[in-house]
Amino acid sequence: MSRWIRLAYFAVWFVFALVLHFALGVLPAFGVVVASAIVYLLITLPARTIPLLSLFILFFAGLLIVSHVTLVIQFVIQKLFLPPLWSNDGLFWASVILAPISEELLKLAPLVLLVLIWNGTRARATFSATDVMLCGLAIGAGFELFEDMLGGPARTYAWSLVYGSPVVPSVEVATTRGRPDVVFIGHAASTAFMGLALGWARYFKTPLRYAPVLIALTWMTWTHLLYNGQEDFARGHFFFLTAPLTWMTPWFFFLAALGTALFEWFLRHYRATPVERAYAQRARLSLNLGSFFTWLETRRLLRQLAYARIWVRANRGDREKLEPRVRDIVTQLENNVAQLTRA
Repeated sequence: MSRWIRLAYFAVWFVFALVLHFALGVLPAFGVVVASAIVYLLITLPARTIPLLSLFILFFAGLLIVSHVTLVIQFVIQKLFLPPLWSNDGLFWASVILAPISEELLKLAPLVLLVLIWNGTRARATFSATDVMLCGLAIGAGFELFEDMLGGPARTYAWSLVYGSPVVPSVEVATTRGRPDVVFIGHAASTAFMGLALGWARYFKTPLRYAPVLIALTWMTWTHLLYNGQEDFARGHFFFLTAPLTWMTPWFFFLAALGTALFEWFLRHYRATPVERAYAQRARLSLNLGSFFTWLETRRLLRQLAYARIWVRANRGDREKLEPRVRDIVTQLENNVAQLTRA
């Protein structure tokens, strides 16, 4: 698929999403998602290798697939195992217990599936922790918008760096006397948080490398459960002992995302090979639209080459398997640099 066809495809689906959310009355929520996407694409630009079209497809997967699968599973469990929804017990079990557990698990599931698929492709070595985080952000943003369509956007606290801003999209805050009481980071950021923890597994070799994602899953589920159940427990209940920690979650996510992007930028440049430096010097930006997109693609390929080098240095046994894929990257780089030189 050529670059211009991909752009046209993206434009058509973007307009479709815009019209759909306008018709459903949740256009402001869609605006927050777009603003958040811009913020994180800029923050992660030095470390990102995943194509934008892939993120757009994952956004629609969260909007149309993950959300509906979650609804079906919740419906089946409610009908077969839980008290009826017209009872207080039924509402409690459905909202406070079933919803947080099922939603966080099912938002994480496609990320785990992606990582398993990537194990058989060059993405295993050339994608970063930042890329997995962005995949989670895209899936979670789609899921968030589906929920907004059903019940309207969640109310937030006052505007600040995280609350009510695109930095951490759709933070949900319960207030008591005008101050934040319980915070849920929102579906987009919670899925991105779990994706970031899953992506960090590439930098560890021990059997405990997946411990961070299990901790992130537990923490996101607990804060979600705490937020949904805030009106079902007295304020002195032990249930609220961890409530103050929920205020820090949006900040922790933002700083972790920013720190990971900076760390991976440093890692890419640390002990870079002469080949990488040569291509970086030859890839010049020209002032026309076609060469601009070629330049962006060249920078993305350079990042893939750097991550492959980092992976091979840490996993010597994969060198032979990765060599053909690295040659493919170099071939694409050579073609792009030749186009930039002619431009």
